Amino acid sequence: MSNQLGKRYVCETCGSSVLCTKSGDGEITCC
Repeated sequence: MSNQLGKRYVCETCGSSVLCTKSGDGEITCC
């Protein structure tokens, strides 16, 4: 799944949020 520009992603474990500033094929990871 690709990252969508402007979308906010939230970690289900710790609740941290990330705002995507560059779209691409990468994967956002946290805990």
